[in-house]
Amino acid sequence: ALEVMRTLKKTVDNMDPSSTGCLNAINELCTLLSDSTTSISAFEFIHCEAPQKLYRILSEDNPQLAVLLTVRLRYFLHVFMGLPEQDAELSSWIPQEKPGILLLLQK
Repeated sequence: ALEVMRTLKKTVDNMDPSSTGCLNAINELCTLLSDSTTSISAFEFIHCEAPQKLYRILSEDNPQLAVLLTVRLRYFLHVFMGLPEQDAELSSWIPQEKPGILLLLQK
């Protein structure tokens, strides 16, 4: 349980919109939430400040940040909802059976 908390904390700490690693951190968070062996509790999720970091990464709009808000939002939707990264692929998009967004909302 302590190892899960450390991994989650490390991932959440990387969720900084001023860092280029924030996109990777979004992907890691989705992977952690969907991994049945980690079983992250709501307490762990909140204690690691994941909601606050997600809010910041999905709302902070400053052109001087390493990754623009539109890129972060599109990547979040790609990772957690399975939306395509490119607009051209949107017409052939088929929803996933178990999108990561449901796992996020359960926390």
